[in-house]
Amino acid sequence: MTQHRDKNLEAKIKQTQKYSIIDGSAYNVMAGFGEQYLIPFALRLGASSSEIGLLSSFPYFIGSLFQLLGAKLTDEIKSRKKLIVIFVLLQAFAIIPLFLLPILTKNTLLLIGLFTLYVIFGNITGPPWNSLIGDIVKEEERATFFGFRNKIIIIVFFISVLVAGLILHFLSDFTLWGSFGLLFGIAFIARIVSWIFLKKHYEPEYIVMDKKSITFTSFLSNVFKTNFGNFVAFRSLISLAVLIASPFFAVYMLKHLNFSYLKFTMAIMVPQITRGLTMTYWGKYINTFGTRNIMLVSIVIICLIPLLWFGCSLLFEHKTFIFYIILLIESLSGFGWGGVELTSFNYMLETSTPERRAKQFAYFNVVWGTCILFGGLIGASLVKTLPDAVWGISSILLLFFFSSLLRTVVSLIFIPRIEEIKVKQEIKKPKLVYEMIMGKPLNYALNRTNSKFIYASRSIRELGYKLKDKVMPKRNSKEEE
Repeated sequence: MTQHRDKNLEAKIKQTQKYSIIDGSAYNVMAGFGEQYLIPFALRLGASSSEIGLLSSFPYFIGSLFQLLGAKLTDEIKSRKKLIVIFVLLQAFAIIPLFLLPILTKNTLLLIGLFTLYVIFGNITGPPWNSLIGDIVKEEERATFFGFRNKIIIIVFFISVLVAGLILHFLSDFTLWGSFGLLFGIAFIARIVSWIFLKKHYEPEYIVMDKKSITFTSFLSNVFKTNFGNFVAFRSLISLAVLIASPFFAVYMLKHLNFSYLKFTMAIMVPQITRGLTMTYWGKYINTFGTRNIMLVSIVIICLIPLLWFGCSLLFEHKTFIFYIILLIESLSGFGWGGVELTSFNYMLETSTPERRAKQFAYFNVVWGTCILFGGLIGASLVKTLPDAVWGISSILLLFFFSSLLRTVVSLIFIPRIEEIKVKQEIKKPKLVYEMIMGKPLNYALNRTNSKFIYASRSIRELGYKLKDKVMPKRNSKEEE
């Protein structure tokens, strides 16, 4: 009887993991058709660069504060699934006014306010979802499962961004209603699909241990004294450095480089492809070298990306082939962010306990959201106050350089303070960086090329034998005599 119950429970968990992949895929359809094109939508409404910076930061800051409410409601209701499905449905219906009202009023600030409401509903679901998925996936399976799940949903995101970009490209002569209206409509339907599959999730019993609860103020007072706290500080400050520049990559491509919607779509699509295709690559080596070590490697890449944008723009801004250079840089960016995202989530699961997980994820998101806000505000204020060009260099390019510098400083300070939790194979850090970025990818590519060459040679040889048999058939024994 117990064995039958265990098999039934295992089947429910496996089924929920499959539903989680479908839910994540539907969510990324929503993001690919909706959130990803919010900045182009705002630019069509006439938003300024400073308003774009505010749109990219303020909603996430306010939304992150509601993670605390999400954690509190999780402990009070004691049903993570119920909380998730309620606010996912509210988020879906928030998409409709998000599109309609700004068009009717031509008010960018209204767009920011409505997007903030949309983000709030999504953020409330964060703590219960993180807690639930942490219970659904066994610790030893996390790197493999999340690597596979992220690969699938990122590919879905890539396809969504591509299709949405093609829609905008071919409907560019249409009104906002005809082009962006179709995108937001698909985003709404996708979130409803996500809601349907979240309702099908199996939820293990949620146990609240009040004696081990930790308040947000006590967490902040000890943030630099714990492994989890140092990680939160590191990851949040990296996001601050990123947000100083990231909203303006789109502005730079659309306004300075005059990319068409099709080129813009390709530029934001390429990193999604590489991010999706390399998730299982990172997951494989997390199990070998440890989460923190792989995080170090991927952060090195992230620090270089805005510097590469800065350099290539200075040298080739007026060259037609700059588009292809940007595609290469963004491919590398997707590779790096794939590692950062997978290791960040895995490390948070490793350093949190099941009974504290909802609150710890909420606390992380509040600090992270605050840094997102300050990063966006710093970037927006710099763009607004700096002249269009300093020493002949665009102010946006200077933001890229400053962002790269700040990412590097934050990494140098905090990476040594973050400890590895589990590692099977020790390796020197410089060698690990080389192996993960250059050695193993090149070795894989050469092996693939070599194996294809061998296969092609064998096929040609076999084809030659068949042709020889047809042209020069074997003589029978009488003929030989």
